Amino acid sequence: MERIFDVGGKRFITGLEWVPLTGKDVNLAAKVKAKSAGVRFGVLRTIEIEDVSTVNQVGLSHQKLKGVFYSAAGHLATHHQSFISIEKLGDDSYWLCVAQDGRVLPGFDTIASSTEIKSLFQELSQEISLEYMKLLMQSSVAMELDVDTFGLSNLTNQSPLDALAEESPGESAKIRNLIGIPSAVYLGAALVAVVALMGGFWKYQEIQKQRELDALIAQDQADLGKIESQVTVEKVTAKGPTD
Repeated sequence: MERIFDVGGKRFITGLEWVPLTGKDVNLAAKVKAKSAGVRFGVLRTIEIEDVSTVNQVGLSHQKLKGVFYSAAGHLATHHQSFISIEKLGDDSYWLCVAQDGRVLPGFDTIASSTEIKSLFQELSQEISLEYMKLLMQSSVAMELDVDTFGLSNLTNQSPLDALAEESPGESAKIRNLIGIPSAVYLGAALVAVVALMGGFWKYQEIQKQRELDALIAQDQADLGKIESQVTVEKVTAKGPTD
């Protein structure tokens, strides 16, 4: 379930479906993932992990968006790298977001209940080392969910929504039309088609010019023939009758 927040005059969306991308053409890979999921909009991110590699991922939105939106998870991951953030939304509704080395973890940009969050924390503790993660949440929320029992010591006592307003969101967190993004393959095909079209147009123009030239030559020859015929008649008339 996705939710939109207005923070500092910017619209942030949470609850995206995060998918890792492989292959050389990440634009094409994102386009394929979007089409497979039946969506158009999302955010494409490239993360440089120190001494490891370059990681690409896409966050897919299942909403029809109009206007400028930014991924809340993508924005936080750009500036906080490794963290666990929780924002309380209602009586038993929370936004949970987890990122590691700048990469938003799939399945951890979600709206969940307190029971679901505790289950997700248990799952996380079995996969990664949580004690080195920044705990981006208010102390009251941490105590309410008993997440301090996981041994996390880097509690910031800061709301994730407040953290969103600290920095202006960049292009790397901007939601785009993934179906319409250019890829090297499609761009190359488009260029070939344009060149072929222009070549055909120029060829057509050359043919038309040649046809017009042929028509003019034919007309000139016809006019010349008429003139010669008239001159011959005039000469015969001037000489008078012959034997």
